[in-house]
Amino acid sequence: MTLKYRIRAAILAASLTVLAGCGGAPAPVEPIPSIPPAPPAITSQMDNLLADVRTPSGLSAPVRSVRLNAAARAHADDMIARNYFAHVSPGGGRLMDRVRAQGYSACHVSENIAWGQESETEVLNAWLNSPGHRANIMSSRSNEFGFARRTDPSGPRSPVWVLVFADPGC
Repeated sequence: MTLKYRIRAAILAASLTVLAGCGGAPAPVEPIPSIPPAPPAITSQMDNLLADVRTPSGLSAPVRSVRLNAAARAHADDMIARNYFAHVSPGGGRLMDRVRAQGYSACHVSENIAWGQESETEVLNAWLNSPGHRANIMSSRSNEFGFARRTDPSGPRSPVWVLVFADPGC
């Protein structure tokens, strides 16, 4: 509920209480629900690291997408929960499925996954030393991205990293 509607609800509740005082017992007033806190800001070094790698080659820095972040996080969580490490889930779910499930419309998507690296710099360097992963990072079609680092409580594949790129404007 927005602040504007909370204020209107409070005024209405006060008016009803005053009016109720004219003819008997006051009407019960429901408490106004609290406003949920804003989601935490997405912070990560990956934004700057990608810009540092791409701009010397004349590429723009990709823009962070909340929806692609959610797709990356969901895939990392799924790999941990179902104990696999692949771009395709055991049930056959593919990257485009995951991206669309987050309400993101794209004509081009790519994904880098990794596990075990301890920092964003370390995982980005690992991807840059792999031709396929480097191609995803350096693609001119990688205009937006989402990124996730998730920890596997059991530890064998921890942390799990997922970097998703997309081009929304095709």
